Amino acid sequence: MRDDRGLSPSTVEQWGRRAGRFLPWCDETDRRREDLKPQDIDYYLATQEVGRRNGNRLALPKHL
Repeated sequence: MRDDRGLSPSTVEQWGRRAGRFLPWCDETDRRREDLKPQDIDYYLATQEVGRRNGNRLALPKHL
């Protein structure tokens, strides 16, 4: 991802941590990864990720 998109190592590490939290959440909420819809990811970001970053709102990428 870093080489393909020119992302910094910090960005790649940050998204890796998010994926590390997202995948167990899928299992805990009985969401099969192959059946995920954009709405599932939106719901996760809205309910689980907001506030994780220094107690502030999470800055989501503009393409989401």
